[in-house]
Amino acid sequence: MRRPSDKFHLMSVFHTVVQTGAFNKAAEQMDMKPSSVSKAISQLEQLLDAKLLYRTTRNLSLTDIGNYYYDQCSHILKDVVTLEDTIGALQNEPSGTLRITAPTAFGQYFLGPRLSIFLEKYPNINIDLDLTEKLRDITKEGYDLAIRSSESLPDSSLFAMKLIAQKRVLVASPHYLEQYGQPRTPDDLSKHLTLVYSAMTQSQRWSMSNKTDQHHVSITPRLKTNSYYTLRDAARSGLGIANLNDYMVVDDIKSGRLVPILPGYAQSQRDRFAVYQQKRDLSPKLDAFLTFLAKALRQ
Repeated sequence: MRRPSDKFHLMSVFHTVVQTGAFNKAAEQMDMKPSSVSKAISQLEQLLDAKLLYRTTRNLSLTDIGNYYYDQCSHILKDVVTLEDTIGALQNEPSGTLRITAPTAFGQYFLGPRLSIFLEKYPNINIDLDLTEKLRDITKEGYDLAIRSSESLPDSSLFAMKLIAQKRVLVASPHYLEQYGQPRTPDDLSKHLTLVYSAMTQSQRWSMSNKTDQHHVSITPRLKTNSYYTLRDAARSGLGIANLNDYMVVDDIKSGRLVPILPGYAQSQRDRFAVYQQKRDLSPKLDAFLTFLAKALRQ
């Protein structure tokens, strides 16, 4: 009775013979004698009770059964290599440089404050964080991870994990509202001082809806800038109403520094995804970061 390991060896020899096209080349690649390769093929054919190869002094060709067996061997051997790589990766401590690209605001407000916690937990991992509004090609440019919105998801060759449903919220300081009053409807916004993020399309038009109506409000900004930090600080100082992502102002709302405006009206949300090019179980550093990120989002 043959051991399973013998079958795997015979399969590997057959696969190499077909790939190289010659017994002597397969023998050289596998560090075997040509006679041992020939014997292995004969043993495999005997084991399967099927002819796999037509052999002449000058040429090798596959039988129909041999062609089918070769195709199946290719899948099996690839799966075995992947399995071995996975086991090896799981045994390794997360280490190395993790290259991440993310939108500037998300990186500054969400990732930045949490990186020190992650790096303290994993001392053998280094972070290379690129904050940009450009859509990086993570495969060509060598990034391990990209933060993307639902409007720019990659093709199916990449993996994606949903992070958050990003919402926008109108906010102003209590001091501003004491001076100018609380807007009651979206149309009231045109009479207020507004603070606008200039990098957004239609930055001078805010859209929102309640259960019954859709509103599109044109505004004239008191302050227009491509810095979310500047907008938040201006809103805190009472300069006007700002339209910011919810994660940027959650602490300000809890502390009372900023007050939500028109809470009965919702703006369209954008889902944020973590996008990566390899299975996370093959990269301990990537798996560690994604696990950390998912936990941070639940807190």
